[in-house]
Amino acid sequence: MRATPGCLSATYWADEAGDAVVSTVEWASDEAVAATYAAIETGDVDIAFDDRERRPREIIRLRSLS
Repeated sequence: MRATPGCLSATYWADEAGDAVVSTVEWASDEAVAATYAAIETGDVDIAFDDRERRPREIIRLRSLS
């Protein structure tokens, strides 16, 4: 996602056991988010699922409260 236009940052965390990974991505605008997901759907961005994943990824959109 870092390579998509409008992506401001992408950060990843893992728990101490390495069993869970959380990532956050910040975009410049809602339009940039929409363009990123459109690129993913058309195959322009590679976010292939890894065989080591235990369950499907969950994508949750968060908004700043400030």
